[in-house]
Amino acid sequence: MKREDYNRILRLYPKQKWLVKKESELFSLLQHCDLPHQKELVFELLNEFIYVDLELLEIYLENIAEYIVNSSGFTLERTIITALAWEGDPDSSQMIIQLLRPWMTRKGWNNVAFASNVPKGMKLLNKYGYDQVILVDEFLGTGRTAEIRIEYLRQGAVRDLEIKACFVAGMKFGLCKISKLYDDVFCTLELDQAITDKYSGIEKTNAIRSMHQLETKLLNDINGKKLKDYKFGFSKTQALYSSYGNIPNSVFPIFWWPYDNESKNRNVLFIRNETGLEL
Repeated sequence: MKREDYNRILRLYPKQKWLVKKESELFSLLQHCDLPHQKELVFELLNEFIYVDLELLEIYLENIAEYIVNSSGFTLERTIITALAWEGDPDSSQMIIQLLRPWMTRKGWNNVAFASNVPKGMKLLNKYGYDQVILVDEFLGTGRTAEIRIEYLRQGAVRDLEIKACFVAGMKFGLCKISKLYDDVFCTLELDQAITDKYSGIEKTNAIRSMHQLETKLLNDINGKKLKDYKFGFSKTQALYSSYGNIPNSVFPIFWWPYDNESKNRNVLFIRNETGLEL
């Protein structure tokens, strides 16, 4: 590695301390870059990356609990809190539900009605008469999943519902979209699209070109999972966010796509556990 690159890595560490433990993965990512402008883009994106460790996550969860108890206008007796998950494999929304539980108690709400997924929440609210619903997730990308969930609840509930949503992090454009559907949306970290919202003019054109070039070195198809669906992040979300959990597929795939275009395993910065993403 060039000394210049290593010096830039050292300058990243004070802001992005999580990279200290990922030195070999970081070296591999820089080796993925053939041209100086590609490497420049990678350094710029890494500088803007939001990584939420457990200590930070606890702070954000306390804020979510504070919002629910003291700002949402909901009452304990009428409220059910449900993970945004559907039936099937566990996901990050269920992790958030579990970590949120003690914070609800600390804020004064004991014996809160929780549900591990939306269909289960539907059954409970119809059975026990809850009419105030909080949907919770770690990350909101395009907002499409949140749209589907509220449509399901509105159509299947036996009574009128007030429905609000809470997220640790979310893309601003996705939050704007769902704010028209929910009674309120609370998010502790609102994120811009990393290229579209940051760059303009020729800089934007060059950044888009550089990312396209970097993505051509990734494997196009993994068991039917098409890279084209994930370019610039799923639905071109352009997210720069992760926690110590599963990285969202809304993040640029150069940070997590497991194979290069020669079907060789990449030493990636982040692991995404997703059915089918293995050869």
